[in-house]
Amino acid sequence: THSPPAVFTHNRWQPVTQVPPDTPIRYLGIHFTLTQDWTFHNTQILQHAKLQLNTLRAKRATLKETHYTIQMCLIPAITYKLRFTPSAYNLADTIDHLIIAAYRAAARVSKDQSLWA
Repeated sequence: THSPPAVFTHNRWQPVTQVPPDTPIRYLGIHFTLTQDWTFHNTQILQHAKLQLNTLRAKRATLKETHYTIQMCLIPAITYKLRFTPSAYNLADTIDHLIIAAYRAAARVSKDQSLWA
């Protein structure tokens, strides 16, 4: 008899699930497909950034809290994920605009006012 493919993990054999080539597979936090379509991964990165920044806004985080969370949590996670994403410049630019908006909200500065003054 022929047994299905399996890997030995956690002290037992686990069957290997076969998926279509265009199905995103998560490996070390990166979502990729065998067809090299990065749409799902890019969407995940953008959703992660929006979730963290919206949480800061909803919690009414101070400017100091916002700055710390962005510098210590959001940017390292996004930098790691973007490192593996080809042609992610547009995505990085979009995230930059979201981060600036979060700083504006935390500083209680309107779009008309300079954030850096």
